[in-house]
Amino acid sequence: MFAKPSLRLDELVARLWHLLERKGWLLGSGRQVKLIEEIAGTRELSALTCFQTLVHHEIDAVRVAAEDAVASLLPLLEVEDMLLLENEIRSSWGYYFVRTPVSRATRSTSWMLSSLDPNGRIREEALRRLQNLPMVDVLPYVLLRLNDWVKPIRRKADQWLRLRMNEVTQDLLHANFGLIAALAIRKHQSDSKSMSLLLEKLRGGESRELLMKVIEDAPGRTRRFAFRLLVDGGALHDPTMQLRLVSIKKSIVGVLCLAWLQKSGARPDARVLEHGLSASEPKIRRMALQLYAEQVFPGSLGVLQEGMKDVSFGVRNVAQYWLKQKISEGDLRSSYEKLIEEHKGAPRLAMAISGYHECGGKWDADVYKKWLQHTHMQVRMAALRAFDQAHPYESTPDLKRAVMDEFGASMSKLGYKLLQKRKVGLGASDVSEMVADSRSSTQRMMGLVLLGKLDKWAQLPLLLGLVRTTDAELQREAKSAIENWLRSYNRSFTTPSASQLGAAKSGLVKSRESLADSTAHNLDVLLKSVNA
Repeated sequence: MFAKPSLRLDELVARLWHLLERKGWLLGSGRQVKLIEEIAGTRELSALTCFQTLVHHEIDAVRVAAEDAVASLLPLLEVEDMLLLENEIRSSWGYYFVRTPVSRATRSTSWMLSSLDPNGRIREEALRRLQNLPMVDVLPYVLLRLNDWVKPIRRKADQWLRLRMNEVTQDLLHANFGLIAALAIRKHQSDSKSMSLLLEKLRGGESRELLMKVIEDAPGRTRRFAFRLLVDGGALHDPTMQLRLVSIKKSIVGVLCLAWLQKSGARPDARVLEHGLSASEPKIRRMALQLYAEQVFPGSLGVLQEGMKDVSFGVRNVAQYWLKQKISEGDLRSSYEKLIEEHKGAPRLAMAISGYHECGGKWDADVYKKWLQHTHMQVRMAALRAFDQAHPYESTPDLKRAVMDEFGASMSKLGYKLLQKRKVGLGASDVSEMVADSRSSTQRMMGLVLLGKLDKWAQLPLLLGLVRTTDAELQREAKSAIENWLRSYNRSFTTPSASQLGAAKSGLVKSRESLADSTAHNLDVLLKSVNA
């Protein structure tokens, strides 16, 4: 894999170029050749950037050593890394520049590397030298020239490839697919007839298995491009192909397939829906249920009734939407109440509590507090969400306790997120207690963030108190918050009460030694100028 050069390689290359700049050949070329051999011995692909001019060097010994080095390193280069190598060569051109009016390289591997050279004349000569070599060796280098920034070189590469298109086999397409995908979206190749021919080959029926291999193994962007080629070639109209795509472990493939089915209006095969509804990925289950509802419902309510019991909110939401067209919300709530009474496992109970409230249900506050004492985390989290939704004011103390880690770490994070989103905030005393009494530094940092939801003058005394804490991270964040408070101060925006101003002045006296001199001075001047 192409990576940044190591310190060892940087040192060797710097020594080599220092010798070349000093015209070390006057003392013999042995030292340069030895350094070139050492550089090649690192087996680092980034070393190729310094050889792209040396393969044409005027000193025969240096040129031969450089060509030997390129011959040993170039086979290690993956097709996917060629764009990275080309960019690296172009960006380092100023450093590795050597005036080479004559193209002296003699080996095919040297001309492959020279096809990436920033010098247009050398790239053009490289294309000419490569034209009689086996297609399996030179295809990626010619493909790169289809995207050349010089139009005549693009045209020559395009003409070269069209003349030998019959030599481009399915194996070659598979080996170079990542590069083809990258080049297909580049602007320069818009006038390339050979790229159009390559894409036409890939859309053909004989390339479907190749594209399926790419979809299973390639990274995301390349996988999406392969999927688009399948769509363009009409492969997704085949139910068997739909099922294969939905069955691939990469969840994004199933999502793309179901999205295409929704957009195209094509009726999905029953096996595709069955597999999608039982998938482990919630997004696939949701999309499969949506497809079922749009194209099969109202033939049967059974699948939708199962969907309303799904552990995923998105799946339940789709099922509830379609069921409400046939069943009242009250009946849906009754279904969830029955599931709660059955109490068949904690995950199912948590789902039923959430589903009941999604259909407009609401209990007395004491019921939620009972569920918050449940032994299973999933049930407690579902109860906390529902409590916050149903009773914003009454649930505030329990959300505060959750953030302080009285119910567990996951509950702490959930309580923090709910408090951040809600309109009913906490009082200054609540936040102060949370920061002071929380069990860990993480909980105290959460309290500091929630402190920002308080009124401006309610924040300052608490922040001044936090700079005296023994928690170094919390102290640093509190100092930063005070500096932000000063920068955003607007005297016409808010006026403190007498108690707030007094608390701020008292806090400054106690915390002055912990603050930067400039911050303490600015606060002192500001507090003296404010009238409560």
